[in-house]
Amino acid sequence: MGSGCEDRNCGLASGFPEDCSNHECQWEEPVFGLIELVCVTVIYIPLMLFGLLGNILTILVVWLRPHMRSSTYLYLSSMAVSDLLILLLLPLDLYKLWRPRPWLLGDLACKLTMFLSECCTFCTILHITFLSLERYMAVCWPITAKTLVTRRRTRALIGCLWLVHQQETLENRFPGVW
Repeated sequence: MGSGCEDRNCGLASGFPEDCSNHECQWEEPVFGLIELVCVTVIYIPLMLFGLLGNILTILVVWLRPHMRSSTYLYLSSMAVSDLLILLLLPLDLYKLWRPRPWLLGDLACKLTMFLSECCTFCTILHITFLSLERYMAVCWPITAKTLVTRRRTRALIGCLWLVHQQETLENRFPGVW
C-alpha cells in the first residue's frame, strides 16, 4: 500500500491514495470544497487547543502530585502523551487537506507523521484495553488485583505497550527493514 507521500495520486476522487502498480494514474482533485475545508479547519483549531490544554494539565497533575501516581492515573497520563502527539500532528493533517499534492516536507517527514499518528492511535487503544482489564480485575478480584497491579508493573507494561507496538508498526510499514 502506498504511503500517501508519492508525487502522483493513484486514488479515487476522495483523495485517498491506493496502491497503483502501473504508473498511468490520473490526478484527480479531492472532492473537498472550500466550505468543507473551512468547516474542518474551524473544528480542528479549537479541538487542538482544548486538547493540548487538557492533556498537558492531565500530565502535570499526575506527575506533580505524588498521591495521583496510581496505576490508573499512570495509564491516563500515558494516554495523554499519546493524545498530545496526535494533536501536535493535526496542523500537518490540515496542511494535507488544504494542499494534498505535492507534499513539500519530503517523503521522510510524511512517513514519519503517518507512523507517529498510527502508533499513537493504536497505543491509545491498547492503553484503554489494559486500563479496562485492570479495572475489571479490581472489581471482580480486588485482593488479587491489589497484589498483581502495582505501579512498577504498570510502568513496565506501559513501556512495553509503546515499544512493542512501535516495533510492530515499523515492521508493517517497512517490511524487510526491521
